[in-house]
Amino acid sequence: MAPSRTARTRRRRCSRAAEGHILVPLTNSPITSTSSAYTKALEFFSLDPSNTAIQHILDDGEPMITTVAQAHAHAQSMGPLRQTSILDLAAMNVHRAKYQNAWGKLWSENQLDVLIGPGAQHTATKLDTYYPACIAPYSATSKELDPDATGYPATAPDPPYDPVEFDGASCTIQIVTPRLHDEECLRAAHIIDEVLKG
Repeated sequence: MAPSRTARTRRRRCSRAAEGHILVPLTNSPITSTSSAYTKALEFFSLDPSNTAIQHILDDGEPMITTVAQAHAHAQSMGPLRQTSILDLAAMNVHRAKYQNAWGKLWSENQLDVLIGPGAQHTATKLDTYYPACIAPYSATSKELDPDATGYPATAPDPPYDPVEFDGASCTIQIVTPRLHDEECLRAAHIIDEVLKG
């Protein structure tokens, strides 16, 4: 559910969130790893030398937010790993389908309504340095209790965390629902937020 450096917050939020609800602990698995999904997503993004997705944003005159710019730069820095053939693309699509099916099975077999976890690899992040789906604030950071600035290792670029600078900032939990279930995510976030405020 969360990196060890956020264990203090995790224990407190789990005990509060469990009030009247069923929490299902999930184990880390390579087939549902968000880090490997991030890497695969970057592979897909790096296939387009024309930067079509980014160009849609720029063409509409929308300013580039920091997290999108960082992810785009990371994908571009990877570059096409090799000349990609139709067979390579087919293999990438098969991998993506297996990943989606594994998550679908996880949701179904565990009868999950939402998935909750840390807002990022650190106890707290600055605005627009990370891109969680939906977060709820809970508790606060402490330079004494949360002194580790190294973060939880992941494939995604780590958002910066400075225990002194972030002292007293809100800790967060992330709330996730399946694709195209935005209303359910917001409804669950409201319930979870009320329980945590309790």
